[in-house]
Amino acid sequence: MAGTSITAAPPGWSAYGNAINFGNRTIGVLRPVTTTLYAVPVPDGRNVGVIFLMDNQASQTFFAGIEAGMRQTLAATLQTRRQYALRVEVGNIANDVNAPFLFGGFPNYRIDLLAGTNVLASDLNTLRPGEGRFLTSTVSVAIAASHPFAGQPLGLRLVNLN
Repeated sequence: MAGTSITAAPPGWSAYGNAINFGNRTIGVLRPVTTTLYAVPVPDGRNVGVIFLMDNQASQTFFAGIEAGMRQTLAATLQTRRQYALRVEVGNIANDVNAPFLFGGFPNYRIDLLAGTNVLASDLNTLRPGEGRFLTSTVSVAIAASHPFAGQPLGLRLVNLN
């Protein structure tokens, strides 16, 4: 596989869920400068966050049946009388013929916009990007003049539902 990969949370992100062990259940960063894993360039930025969950490499159809992923807490807090929108490029990594397992298929996902630990808006698996492709997910929420989570830190959560 060409390109650079790192098995660690991207800067500013942390693991979400009990499943991450940075072995067979991991999050990381792929910098697909020359990789064949994506048929198109990364839509924004230079890196792709990856969430990979596998329980049994000998049986490549047996993946962890648990949700896990990565989370980022922002410095901004939830303000009233605002409209919030979150856009995330959802990618489906293509198969790597040199890897000891198959990447084929799509694992399902969820994207959450958070205030503290509370979900404000989610995209639960509405997109199906083709192999090696990206599609844009957008979630939004209008916050009224008063809201029970006002003042809590905004956050993002990207989840592989496997």
